[in-house]
Amino acid sequence: MESIKSKVFNYLTGSQKSELCHYISKFAKKHSGKSMEDILNLLLEEEKYYIEIDSSRHPWIDEFLEYEVFHKDLVIYIKEIQRKLEYKEKQKPYLEKQKEYLKDQRKFLREKKMSKQPPTPKQVAYYKALCHKLEIDIKTIDLENASRLDLKNALDALLNEEGEFKKQNILLKLQNIVKTKEEEF
Repeated sequence: MESIKSKVFNYLTGSQKSELCHYISKFAKKHSGKSMEDILNLLLEEEKYYIEIDSSRHPWIDEFLEYEVFHKDLVIYIKEIQRKLEYKEKQKPYLEKQKEYLKDQRKFLREKKMSKQPPTPKQVAYYKALCHKLEIDIKTIDLENASRLDLKNALDALLNEEGEFKKQNILLKLQNIVKTKEEEF
């Protein structure tokens, strides 16, 4: 995409032009649902208001507000910003797909790396503690030959099983409470 910035506001100094273009792009993004004419009118109205109350961010703009060239440059620049925003919006689904793909690739590579590494002592200790707590035989996994990924998957399975076990216990307790309440009535 060719930048239109070099073709507009050439009568301003470099810092004025840069600041104004930045401000206009933020303003146009803020009001992106509106038409170009509405954005232009809002921008000019806001600038005139701030100049009247002597609180303008760019007081030097006062001398250019009445020039037709300035208005034409504003129209051109706002249209360019709207075109860029529209293009970005069209690219959004592709970028989301690319992010998801890269996320899956990172996960795959992380798991591949973990499958080649031995488990950490903390993983082994946590696995043994969970097995003891859930009264499961520790030897269900060969800890000598297991990889870090194997132990991670085993821990995930045990934690899910523990969660299911807790859910079942809670449901049983709730059913007992309901039964005792029904017996009272």
